Amino acid sequence: MKLSDVVGHLRTYCRTFDNRVFVAIDFKPERGQVSVEVPSLVVMPADDEARAPIAQNLAVQEVTDRFTVVLMMATASNERGDATADALHDLRAEVWRALLGWRPGDEYEPIEYEGGEIIDMNRAVTYYGMTFSAELTVGYSNGLPSDAIPQTWQEYELAQLPPLKRLNISVDVIDPIADPNLQKPGPDGRVEFKLQEDVS
Repeated sequence: MKLSDVVGHLRTYCRTFDNRVFVAIDFKPERGQVSVEVPSLVVMPADDEARAPIAQNLAVQEVTDRFTVVLMMATASNERGDATADALHDLRAEVWRALLGWRPGDEYEPIEYEGGEIIDMNRAVTYYGMTFSAELTVGYSNGLPSDAIPQTWQEYELAQLPPLKRLNISVDVIDPIADPNLQKPGPDGRVEFKLQEDVS
């Protein structure tokens, strides 16, 4: 999915972060890659998981698309950590409110939350990773609509075929007019009827 859309949505509906929502492809807190005021959010791709094609003759698959939101917040100075835990509870709830049930595109099902955990922590900043997912179907199970862009190679190839204008039908019957000297019951390899049908 387009993470820029996720970032824009979080900036609009998570006002506590004051637009401090960013995209990263490979974010590791220990590298010190991001130096921003907290609280902040970093959105990055996680993985995707595909199921088997829905039919043997269709290149159509259901895919679960995942992304991670890293919540960065100030680590409270008290030793017990209850203030940090309480602040995390409130900030996490704000992210949930913005994302759970939201559709990041027409092709996606609503976003679901898969879980989270503290991924790093020091005296200044606590990093909490939250994994979200949304399902989509790649390919059209009912055939490529005339105004749609192909999503699979199979759809691309089929879209290159000329339009169907005429059906030429040859019929080799099974019985009762199959030739018993050739095969009984038929089909006997002879064409008994030919039909042509124009397709409008």
